[in-house]
Amino acid sequence: LDRLTRQVARRLREAGVRQDDVVGVRLRETPEHMATLFAIMRLGAIILPLDWRGTRKEFERVAGRFAPDTTPDAPALT
Repeated sequence: LDRLTRQVARRLREAGVRQDDVVGVRLRETPEHMATLFAIMRLGAIILPLDWRGTRKEFERVAGRFAPDTTPDAPALT
């Protein structure tokens, strides 16, 4: 898990995630989800949990209200 967390943190940093950025997390309950949460914390960014089961309209409503700086998807993280 630590190795995966470091990999995800590196990819997020390369994608421009910085301290205090709001990062939307819309992933299923997997080891990658946990590694993503830990990686975001490691970078000092803020986690915005998003329900992966929600509709596009619900996602847009929440994202519009909280304005995440990024919402990475699972393939981009690993």
